[in-house]
Amino acid sequence: GGKTAIAVNIGLHVAKQGAPVLFISLETDSDELGLRAYASEAKINGDRYLLNELSKIEREDFEDTMDRMAGVKFEIDDEAASLAGIRSKLRKFVRENGKCGLLIIDYLQIMDAPKAERHDLAIGELTKGLKNIAKDFKIPVLCLVQIGREADGQKPTLKGMQGSGKIENDANFILVLHREPKTTNDVSSECEAVTAIILT
Repeated sequence: GGKTAIAVNIGLHVAKQGAPVLFISLETDSDELGLRAYASEAKINGDRYLLNELSKIEREDFEDTMDRMAGVKFEIDDEAASLAGIRSKLRKFVRENGKCGLLIIDYLQIMDAPKAERHDLAIGELTKGLKNIAKDFKIPVLCLVQIGREADGQKPTLKGMQGSGKIENDANFILVLHREPKTTNDVSSECEAVTAIILT
């Protein structure tokens, strides 16, 4: 989706500056996301690559991009879904790369949440846990949050999501991104909003 593409582009930009990036992908298979990341760098449509529809020149551009990105430390993991799993993966990542410059999680609501009486309390436990990870490893954590569009046509905000108060308490920065529908009948998932919360 659009939110994942934005997060991948941010991660690649940071990694290309020399800071190793760990991307926790809970929605998309790591192999597919990796190919889409390379396709994005090569300015090629990822779907066309997956459907094997690239021209010879496009395929050569893609392969050149893969060669050029070989030294960039941008790792995608699609298995660590809990706070404990993310911590374990992050420790291993730091051992192998010396450090981690940025941790990205896509996305909050599909993480394995701790047991809690209410959904908003579970969300709060997740954001508190991610905040602790940011502090313990001394790294920024970029976590995506999926929120739907407002029913009355207003621009979406974090307020409409359960647990938003907990998120606001723990996040250092909150960025809400959305795309206006092209027509009144446009109900594509791209019209939904994504919130990027940054914890440090």
